Amino acid sequence: MSDAAILAEIIDASNAVLVGAGSGLSSSCGYNHYHWTDAFLKYLQPFRDKYGFKSPIDGFYYCFPSLESQWGYYAEYIRAM
Repeated sequence: MSDAAILAEIIDASNAVLVGAGSGLSSSCGYNHYHWTDAFLKYLQPFRDKYGFKSPIDGFYYCFPSLESQWGYYAEYIRAM
């Protein structure tokens, strides 16, 4: 029996399968968090201009001057997605 067949049997007998994934999974689906796409520019251009972000993901590591600014960025990021 091949390894693939053994794995298939184990999965069939399981109640659930847990898959761990990183940012590559969203990138493979077409989401690009690391470059300025048209959608990101549409919603995040003011943040890019004001804070000098090099990529959209920069906003998640930036120390904003207020929680309102921080959550404003998050909200616009979600809108762009």
